[in-house]
Amino acid sequence: MTHLLRRMFFFVLALLIVRLPGHTAIAQPTAVFSVSDVRVQEGTTSLNLELFLKLVGAAPGIVPQTAELLLDDGGRYAAQLSQPPYYVALVIDASGSMRSVLPRLLEALQTLITQAPPQTYFAVIRFDEQIRLVQPFSNDHAQVATAVAAIEPGESGTCLYDATYAAVQSLEQIAGESPRRALLLFSDGRDERRQGLSEACSSYNLEQLLAYAGDRPTPVPIYAAGVGTAPGRVAINVLRQMAQRTGGQVADETQLVTQVQSVLNEIGQQWVARLSLQPPQGVRRGALLVTLSDQSLLAPVPVAFAASRSFVVTQPPPPSLALTIDNLVYDAAANLYRFDVSLSATQEVGSLRVDVLNKDNVQVTRLLHNGPVLPMQTLSLNGALLQAQEAYRLEVTPLSAAGRARLMENGRPFIAQYTFTHNPPLPLRLSVDGVQQLDTPARFDLRAWRLLDDEATVRIAFHVENGAQVAQYEALLISLQTNQPLGAPFTLPVAQTNNGPLTAEIPIELPSGAYNLLLHAVGADGQRLATTRYAFSAQAPDPPLVRALKALQANPILWLLFLPPVLLLLLLAWWLGMMVGRSSRPVAQQPLIKEAAKGAPPMRLQILETADPAFANGASVQRVTRFPYTIGREGCDLTISGDRHISRRHAQISYEDGIFYLLDFGSSNGTFVNEARVEANKPTPLSSDIGAQIRLGKTTLISFAEEGKD
Repeated sequence: MTHLLRRMFFFVLALLIVRLPGHTAIAQPTAVFSVSDVRVQEGTTSLNLELFLKLVGAAPGIVPQTAELLLDDGGRYAAQLSQPPYYVALVIDASGSMRSVLPRLLEALQTLITQAPPQTYFAVIRFDEQIRLVQPFSNDHAQVATAVAAIEPGESGTCLYDATYAAVQSLEQIAGESPRRALLLFSDGRDERRQGLSEACSSYNLEQLLAYAGDRPTPVPIYAAGVGTAPGRVAINVLRQMAQRTGGQVADETQLVTQVQSVLNEIGQQWVARLSLQPPQGVRRGALLVTLSDQSLLAPVPVAFAASRSFVVTQPPPPSLALTIDNLVYDAAANLYRFDVSLSATQEVGSLRVDVLNKDNVQVTRLLHNGPVLPMQTLSLNGALLQAQEAYRLEVTPLSAAGRARLMENGRPFIAQYTFTHNPPLPLRLSVDGVQQLDTPARFDLRAWRLLDDEATVRIAFHVENGAQVAQYEALLISLQTNQPLGAPFTLPVAQTNNGPLTAEIPIELPSGAYNLLLHAVGADGQRLATTRYAFSAQAPDPPLVRALKALQANPILWLLFLPPVLLLLLLAWWLGMMVGRSSRPVAQQPLIKEAAKGAPPMRLQILETADPAFANGASVQRVTRFPYTIGREGCDLTISGDRHISRRHAQISYEDGIFYLLDFGSSNGTFVNEARVEANKPTPLSSDIGAQIRLGKTTLISFAEEGKD
């Protein structure tokens, strides 16, 4: 009865194949698939099956495309098709008896190697009395052909049996028990120490070799080609015994190319189908259904294997329905709410209905998610439908494929709820209240007995509301006359950035004219959150004399200090005038010459960097021979008028007791020696032997060194 059922099964199977859509009949009656080996590996939850196949009779270019295994219990399993590696050992006799035929043999082998299928792995063994592996197994056919071309004949004997024995061992080490292996032997079939003598060269004899190669669990087929200097020298009987005992073939020199090509064709016909199954316990039979690349079907290939235990997986009961709403997040930029809906038993749900209700339980809107319904999906809600500061409730209801609400055991609809309050961020407001150019009177330094330079400053007053996301404020001044920016954008120094009136003072000297202030509120990510403009006018700074008079006006006590010297100077001038008038010969007024400091060497001062364009084209090097030497923006030994970051009298270099000193006159932007700021009004020693770099303010850098020393 069982045998009859199996026959009926395969009959029905063949009938189904013939009637499959898109196929009118089984393709290519000459193309046949046969199973050469079946390997079973049982895992923890599945059984892995490898079917080693041979395709014979297929048209050129036609290869297997898909395969499916149909078992007698009704199970259907897709198989993965590939061509397995095939291992070929080329054993080449290079003894002295092969000298005349070896070049022709090697040339033929190189051609066949380059034409071999890509999955062919070749090893090359050269032997005479010595056995040498000249090429390990590799599918780099160009490399193998090069190794074959490099073989040269020797003058010694032929250890045929030992070389063949070693090649069989090498194949077993690489290919194991796989039937996809072959040994190609090229020799005259003689094992001799010297040509024409009967003394054996090998340590193994023919019987030992045949027993080892032919009695393996999976024999290693030997394809022997009888090649020699003369037909009478070829021991064809010996080669025939090797081939017959191992399931190979033997050929003479005229059949060499045909035999090797036959082996390569055999390699190209090898395929393997791999499957992962979950069959019940016992012997399983079925058929492998193969579709070729031209969409035709081959005849079913019978397959049988055994499973020591059952791999059938018992499906767990379907999970109970569970629904949750999580991760409600508001995107202020898009004015959208996004939330996650997690759902179990999605196969029972066709769509999701989302209702939004207000605090009075009145529906605000309804959304429908038509799927596909996943275990978790992110949905969105338009914030424009909601009122600020109002409370709402989200309700998500799973619906069946027919659009009906899923019910709980008590008959009520299955609903997940989530309550929230719509609190959108208030809009950021930014405005400028005013821009003021500060006119601070100059200060008189009693200790240094000089008028200190005032710093031109612009005060910006602005107002911000709802600025929680503001990280800083950036500003840009644009001249309305030229419509060009006045320098680069700058950051406003403020103590806090959130709310209320803010004030920032920026050291900027503005020429007279009309300006437009462009103010940006910038977030932590560098994005501009708000922008405002403010137009204003500016006046040029007062000249030095006016600033000095303002300083006296702001400090009346200075009149007590300045009035006596002024009266004394006036009296002295009157007396000198009287003396000049009395003199019969006018006395030439001698110019006031600054004395050279005693022992001071000549020094070189070079301007390395400055914002003043006047020090270009070679004007940046100064020779200094008299000290003290003053540097500033007005009326100094070195006047750099084009750099607004330098004070009018900024610093001084002096020489005393063999040491140069640098003195900062209390400048606004400071003086630095090798990037270290010097203390104001305190002489700082300079090193003249190795050179010193002095930075004045922010943009002027000079070097000071003894002349002739760099």
